Order: sequence, then C-alpha cells, then structure tokens
Amino acid sequence: MLQQECCASIQIKNKPYKYELISEHGIHQKQLCYAIAINDSNTLLTCSAYKNIKILQFKNGQVKQIQEIYKHKDWITTLNFFKKRPNFVSGSQDASIIIWFSILMPSPKYMMKLKGHSKFISCLVLDHIKENLLISGSGDGTIKFWSTFALATSEWSCSQTINQNSSTIYECSLREDGNQLVTCFQDCKILIIDKQHNQQQWEVKQVIQLNRRGYRLQFINNQSFVFVPYSSNDLRIYNLQMQSNQELYFNTQNIPIHGGEQSCMCFFPSKYNKQKNVLIIKNGYYINCLRFQQSPYSTQLFDCDQTYQIDCGEKSEGNIFGTLSNDGEFLIFWDSNSKEIKVKKYTENI
Repeated sequence: MLQQECCASIQIKNKPYKYELISEHGIHQKQLCYAIAINDSNTLLTCSAYKNIKILQFKNGQVKQIQEIYKHKDWITTLNFFKKRPNFVSGSQDASIIIWFSILMPSPKYMMKLKGHSKFISCLVLDHIKENLLISGSGDGTIKFWSTFALATSEWSCSQTINQNSSTIYECSLREDGNQLVTCFQDCKILIIDKQHNQQQWEVKQVIQLNRRGYRLQFINNQSFVFVPYSSNDLRIYNLQMQSNQELYFNTQNIPIHGGEQSCMCFFPSKYNKQKNVLIIKNGYYINCLRFQQSPYSTQLFDCDQTYQIDCGEKSEGNIFGTLSNDGEFLIFWDSNSKEIKVKKYTENI
C-alpha cells in the first residue's frame, strides 16, 4: 500500500524546463535579505531588509515597492503568506513572530505578536488545509505549535511546545496531508513528529541520527522527504518503510547535486511544487532545481534526469535567499553577489 501511494504521488512531467530571468536588472537591495514570500495570487511580495519588511506589488514578474514596515527589533529571518486569510507572518532574531494584515493600508498594522521563544526564529511553516496552525522552530531548540479556532478570529496561542534539549532547528517541513512534521537540528538529527488522533497534540515518532548537520529538508510526497547534509554533493531521499510493524523512514537513495564543499547559509526554505513536479533546494553557491520520476526498477527509487542549476557565484558566499511561488511559476531570490532581488519564470521547451 505504501509503495502504491508513493508511485501515485509523483506527477510525471517529461518536458525539459528552466527558470528564465524576466529582467536583466532586478531590484537593488544592499542589505541582507534573509526572507522572501509571495502570496497565493502572485500579486504581492514581501522581502526582508535587516529588521524591516518591504512590501512590493508583483505583476507578471515585474515588481514595484509600495511600502516598508518597521516593527521588529532585529534581523527578519522568516516570511510566510496565508492562502485563505488576508495575512502574512514574519519571524525575527528578536525571538518574536508577528501576524500582519496583508491588506494594504497607509499605516500598516499587525494583528498579533506571538512571544514564547527565547532565541531567534529560524524556521516557520503554516498548515494550509485549515490555516489554524502555525509551527515555529528557534535557536532555543524548541518547536512551538500556535493555534487558533476559526478563520474569523485573530487570537492565536501556543498550544504545545516540543523540547528535545537540542540546538538550533534549521528547517521544518509539513507533509501535504498536514499530519506529519519533519525537522532538522544543528546537533545532527532529524525528528519525525506525528499529529495524534485527537488532532490536538503532536508526538515525536522517530529520531534519525546523522553524521553531519544539514540546513534543508522537504517532503516531496506523503511517503518521502529529501535532506541535504551541510557541504554535501548529495541530496538524500528518505522513504517510509515497514520494520517490526512500524512505519519508519530510511535513507534509500542519494542523488548528486551542485554546491558541495562550498560555504552555505541557513534560511531559504526548500520548496516542492507538486503540479510541476519541481523541487527547489539551495546548496552552497547554487540553487538546484530537480524533477523526480518514479524508477521503473523500484517503487522506492526515483530517477532525476531533469536537473537545472542557478549559479550565484563564489562571491555570494552562500548568502542566497528566496522562495518559489505556490503555483511554481516564479522563482524569486536575492544573493549577496549581485545584491539584487531577481525574478525567474518557469518555461518548458516544447
């Protein structure tokens, strides 16, 4: 059953593709831009600039700054848009999370500030099924689950904290069905965390010990996730398998990628677009774009012959941060080499 679901979840697209630069000249930004987010309709873009948030109008890949928000007290590290709510979320090195109204106003206001972490916000994901859950990871080693009870309400509270007495949580990824979370830690481990049947609490199901830490991981279906160890030339695929009547994840395959043995930074969450079957994952000076196909030899293996890389150059020193739009049409990123926010559009060769 697991193998059948794994096969069915990968949408095969055979046409060669790439992300093409829309304009030779992006938006110049001298300050480090740790976080970028785009809304579901591809009309609004948020970018961090130190402790400020720039709001940009986005139209067919063209961007124009329209506002700037000053509320955080330190570097902004995460930005996320809701799909159903008129809000976006920012996380910062000041250890706070702020939920903002995405409806443009002359004087932007935030809806709520969430406090509970003692160190910087390192990663953040939203549950887009009901949009009543926000999950944050921090430099304090804790994972916090923030809940609300209805779309109409503006009240959020911390419903659970998972503390593994660990160090910084680099990235977290929520499975498509919203029932499982995977996270990677600075102290060389991956945690698999399951939502319990009562739908209220989460519980650690599996701890995977690693020989090297990693900044990036991402679910690609309900049975598989990918992970890149720091400075590695390989992307590791973990598949769900039965062992002693338990469903556990095992590293079943490694796929070569660009960017190994190069300096790299955390942030720039990995993104997988199911419709286009494209994974965007940063490593070193490169943004790797990969497309998976089920191997004809095994339901536990993938072929990855359609790969595409964006080289941001050695001068970027791995300082590359960005996002992929929800429809997979636009790849938007900033790097410290060009000091520009660039927009690339998905194209297929016919």
